Amino acid sequence: MTPFQQFRLWARRAPANERVSAALATIVVLSLLVWVLIPTGGGNGFDSTFPTSGVAATPNGSAAPSEVAGSVPGSTTPGSVPGSTTAGSVPGSISSGATTGGTTAPAAGGSTTGSSTGATTTQSSSGGCQSPPASGPGVTDKTIKIAIALTQIIGPVGNAAFNVAQPQLQQDAYQAAIDDINASGGVACRKLVPQYYKSNPADQSSLRSQCNDIIDSGAFAVLDTGAFDSTSSAYTCFPQHHIDYLSAYLIEEKLRRQFYPYVFGFNTYDAVYHDSVFGLAAKGFFKPSNGFKKLGLLARSCFPEEVTQTKAWLAQVGVPSSAISYYSVGCPAVIANDSDLEQAVLQFKRDGVTNVTYVQFTGDIAQFTNDAQRQRATWKYGMPNDQLVTTSYGSRHPNYQQFNGAITVSQDRDGEERTPGAVPTAATKRCNAILAKKGIAPTYKQPYAVGNACDQIWMLAAALNHAPAIQTDALAAGLQAAKSVAFSFPQGPNDFTKQGSTSGGQFYRYDTFTDKCNCWRVSDATFRRSTY
Repeated sequence: MTPFQQFRLWARRAPANERVSAALATIVVLSLLVWVLIPTGGGNGFDSTFPTSGVAATPNGSAAPSEVAGSVPGSTTPGSVPGSTTAGSVPGSISSGATTGGTTAPAAGGSTTGSSTGATTTQSSSGGCQSPPASGPGVTDKTIKIAIALTQIIGPVGNAAFNVAQPQLQQDAYQAAIDDINASGGVACRKLVPQYYKSNPADQSSLRSQCNDIIDSGAFAVLDTGAFDSTSSAYTCFPQHHIDYLSAYLIEEKLRRQFYPYVFGFNTYDAVYHDSVFGLAAKGFFKPSNGFKKLGLLARSCFPEEVTQTKAWLAQVGVPSSAISYYSVGCPAVIANDSDLEQAVLQFKRDGVTNVTYVQFTGDIAQFTNDAQRQRATWKYGMPNDQLVTTSYGSRHPNYQQFNGAITVSQDRDGEERTPGAVPTAATKRCNAILAKKGIAPTYKQPYAVGNACDQIWMLAAALNHAPAIQTDALAAGLQAAKSVAFSFPQGPNDFTKQGSTSGGQFYRYDTFTDKCNCWRVSDATFRRSTY
């Protein structure tokens, strides 16, 4: 007979006085045990070291807006905030010249409305953070390792030519956003730990080698400021190894689909050029009554599918191939030969071109417009904003006389920073406050890539905090569950609710160039829903 069986037999058959005495003794022992384990004192009865705050909560999603309007540019921000409860900042960097920074929590700028349908990172009733299952490279129970590619153009021109922030400023901005998130508990119950790499978009072989280095480092995701996706598909090596790739520039739609769910971005080339064509058509850019006779189409051959698509979209809005003078400068690594650009001007003059647009031509528009000015050519310019606005303030800016009155169709908030009466959104103000803690000037006063630091970290945080699991193939589901992310300037409104959506750019509006300030200003503040 086991001891437990002996106890049960005694409890049923022992004399009553013995059982009462045993019960009283048990009560006394239990009382002493409780008194020892739970000290009597003031407060709420919990030990002072018990964690009751500083834990990241789940960001609330919201139904994305169908249209955002506002007479004052930047006055409204649709959608939910990037990890409003959420994405905290993370401990600084590790290696590659990075310095270890502070910590913060999932912060998103702006306001959040509606309810989230997929949040999985939660705060338990006891104050602890409860994370979904986690696995994959760079993930521990306390940290998530990420790689950040800092654009460093080395070649015939440098960062300043295209108004791109210097690598150290880029790193400082990303570290500020990460520190802010980590200080509030991190994302998915973990701190973000970045490792920085200086990446030269003009050297494809070095990018491929660096991709292997990043993969070998065990990073969970790669945040690219615009080096890997600027002129080629060098970034595809990351999704091929099932490493999440987040671009701050533009990605190709065919590659986004091919490597789903591992490729993310603020927008795609395809959406930008589609919206440019249909947006210009809506403004009467191609109407004979507005002086249109023939379109000069400039392009690089690096993205042949986008060129073919653009010609098809032009046909849809009433501009057939017979009304187009097409000129390609090939696929130069950084800038095109001046002789090619001069020939383009001569061809357009010979063909009677009245209006000019382009496909993937931002880096060459400066020399083209200078050549046009020297040859006394005058055209109406209507163009996509594939970083055209920010490039206009670099050393290779377009000829301002040529550009006076030019229109651009913009999916982001470029132009606000120089538009009288523009009011920064709540998300922009939050990013500015984060940058200010590190002594960095506000986003409106910064070159390209600085404001994107907040936006990329918030986008990653929103996806992680809503993901059903912390693993690389679940990030897309997390972003769709987040619904939208309230981005800081320069990024615009977005809607990630569509199945398979991993890039923004669902809305657009218009900027116009004026020689009053030699700058772009918002000329129509209403964000319209893209039909792409």
